[in-house]
Amino acid sequence: MKKELVIVMTTDQNYILQTRVAIWSMLCSAKRGTLFKIHILCSPQLEQNYRDKILNIKGQWDNVDICFDEINEAIFQNAKSVAYIPVSSFYRLVISDILEDERCLFLDGDLIINTDLTEIYDIDLTGKYLAGVKDCGIQRDMGEYHSYKDELEIPTMDGYINAGVLVMNLDLIRKNGMNKAFISCMNHYYKMMDQDILNKCCFGKIKYLDLKYNLFVDYYKRLYLLEKTAFSQREISNADMCNGIIHFTGKYKAWNFFTVRGSHLWWEYAKKALSVDDYDEMHKRAIEVTQKNDWKYIIKRCAESGDIVVAGFSDIGRDAADSLKRCGIDSIRCFCDNNKDKETAQYHDWTVYSMNAAYEKYPKALWINTSQVSAKIISRQLMAMGVKEEDILIYISKSEKYYDNLDDQYKEYEKKLLAFKQSGREDP
Repeated sequence: MKKELVIVMTTDQNYILQTRVAIWSMLCSAKRGTLFKIHILCSPQLEQNYRDKILNIKGQWDNVDICFDEINEAIFQNAKSVAYIPVSSFYRLVISDILEDERCLFLDGDLIINTDLTEIYDIDLTGKYLAGVKDCGIQRDMGEYHSYKDELEIPTMDGYINAGVLVMNLDLIRKNGMNKAFISCMNHYYKMMDQDILNKCCFGKIKYLDLKYNLFVDYYKRLYLLEKTAFSQREISNADMCNGIIHFTGKYKAWNFFTVRGSHLWWEYAKKALSVDDYDEMHKRAIEVTQKNDWKYIIKRCAESGDIVVAGFSDIGRDAADSLKRCGIDSIRCFCDNNKDKETAQYHDWTVYSMNAAYEKYPKALWINTSQVSAKIISRQLMAMGVKEEDILIYISKSEKYYDNLDDQYKEYEKKLLAFKQSGREDP
């Protein structure tokens, strides 16, 4: 007898291809006889050509049906969101209003699924709203997050789950009116938005799935880092078999950086899942992002430029300017920023101007775009003013997290680049 699984995902135009890769990996790993009914929650503004990149999967697999469900975004007009997390993340809070099914399996778009999902779909949820995996990052750094329970008004963070893989008891959520509680909480600022809301509202009524069903890529091939946490040795051993779900969490994504841990896993599936044109374009972009954030490349571009303007008067912008100066770049002319309160500020010998004023003074400059959240918006603004795209260098700050999550083969090289940046002296 064939088994149908109701799957729910969210996406926008920036995550279409990643979502397709996740779906493809799920289909590749499914047992014979498993059928999938996939609901993609999206904005009404999502254009048809983007939708078609997922919908055409139906012509390549005979065990899947896919539909797009448009969400009334007026529901979220008062929601307090975090800049780097899209509003579409809130969509999972209204799934019980969109679907009529008894249960569903919610999946993030940044997953690689190496297991048949019937293993968890039919889990007993009697008296429970959700089933999910305890958040790897929080379990690893519990000391840092221990007090966050006070913000969420829950007794402990020990059972805090990640919302990237959820079995949802939609019947019970509807019966107890939890959807209203979820929406009410959106008016309050939470650092991890809908994930915090689910953990807060469903506390005490969450069932736990094994670690293998939502393993952060940070711990791929180094599960020893999760020892002496809430995960049992059995869970850790099972997750080490790579036969579960790998979650590409965090800022430094596999599709942007070839250097990060587990990148090859994602690209292996992308090669199978994407059209030749989509794969080639995505691969080319990842090469550019990786190369253009190599410190040697940044220094080379700056050395070849007559004038340099640092866009973004922030800690990251100032650090970038200081690092360039240490490495012998003496052609930085000024900072610029859209925040009027920062205009005319001084840092060393550099003045902060408005974007337009900086362009008027240095129209042929190389622009170092240091915004970490709004880089695309800043770049579009600069190009609208007349700056050529090739004269904008998007600077991605490499935090401690980046270096910690490097693939082993790149660690030594990146370590040398960091030493160069910090000291201004390049080792042979």
